[in-house]
Amino acid sequence: MSERWRKPVIIAAIEASGDENDETVVLQDSDDLQRIREGYVCPNCFEPFEVPFPVTCPLCAYPVRAEAATNLERHYKGKVWVGSRISIDDELSELEERDERKNFKPGASIVVPRGVNLDD
Repeated sequence: MSERWRKPVIIAAIEASGDENDETVVLQDSDDLQRIREGYVCPNCFEPFEVPFPVTCPLCAYPVRAEAATNLERHYKGKVWVGSRISIDDELSELEERDERKNFKPGASIVVPRGVNLDD
């Protein structure tokens, strides 16, 4: 038997969706998703199994055989973007503005917002 089952699932990121009951779990390796589909990994706690689709997960007692396939079908959403929702240019502009605000020294000057032309 292959030792593939022993390989732990590596979770690259978990992004909260705003609803406390709905988290997006992002798997780093496509092999991990395949092992979940084949019943070699618990979809609830990601515990690997030597034998696919045990009746329950020995770690979290999740009913793997009864619910794993329907749970994965119901919750798997495909590839999901994790990270900033704004463009890189907007992100860099925002970081520059934060840096300018952080380094601002109050005195006898006024702050002119970026993009405002005083010559008009």
